[in-house]
Amino acid sequence: MARAKKRKPAPLLVPHSPPATAIKSKNVKANEEIPQPEVQTQGPPAATETNKWKVPLGMDRDYRTFIDHDTTLDKQGYPLFPNRSTIWVHLADSPKIKNFKKFGFPHTDNHETKKCQHWKLIRVTCLGALLCDREDCDYAGSPPDKIKELDPPCPGSAGRCPGRVYWHKCTNTKIRFDIHSSGWALLCHQGLHNHPWPTPKKPDPEAMEELANGVKKNPKATALQLKIGNANSSEQPIKSVIDIHESLGNADRLGYYVRQIRKEVKEAPDMMNGGSGGDSFLHDMS
Repeated sequence: MARAKKRKPAPLLVPHSPPATAIKSKNVKANEEIPQPEVQTQGPPAATETNKWKVPLGMDRDYRTFIDHDTTLDKQGYPLFPNRSTIWVHLADSPKIKNFKKFGFPHTDNHETKKCQHWKLIRVTCLGALLCDREDCDYAGSPPDKIKELDPPCPGSAGRCPGRVYWHKCTNTKIRFDIHSSGWALLCHQGLHNHPWPTPKKPDPEAMEELANGVKKNPKATALQLKIGNANSSEQPIKSVIDIHESLGNADRLGYYVRQIRKEVKEAPDMMNGGSGGDSFLHDMS
């Protein structure tokens, strides 16, 4: 069994991090840039206290979005990596959130339907991270749902790290999703993730859509070209897909996604042009 390790600092914590932000829930148009939240100095709403968590029958009257320290939002303002006392409100008539009910860290879900049938409850449990027992190694891996081996060699430093990997459980956080049949939803998070965020194994839905758009715009680009980018091209420059999501740096995984995206484009019946198998559509998208 690996020896105990000194706690690593909280993820994304910086010495001079800005104050937490409170955002009043408001409707945002599909093509409208998400407004910057007003900075508030008061503490988080009482709803972040887990002993007060209940079915949010008051909905908009009682709840507002509050983004606490060390929380990472996606491009739509959704807390993909919520932390501390974060609350996120999704209005029933708001634009579709691509990463809705998704999180950037490994987790398990427990679904429950309330007796009134209008509410669905999802309890989320963070699975923590696989860490190396050497202080000089920053390896952080995603634990599987079932830990089969508790003391494997560390794959850090391209497999040259002499350390051993152990499972650092996340025991200080509680996460709850309340979703109404109207589409209104409330995400409540409490506690601090006292571990680094594990390196993600696959892109989130928002990142996958951005990758698909990049593949369609560059139909002749290989997976390697998409990975390294091509800023000096005389044609439209190719942005490195690693900037979209770090898991796309894996060449085998990226190649698989590129093949799947192109296959789906070619097989789309409403996109084919005169029986050409969809190739002309790919060129039209560039």
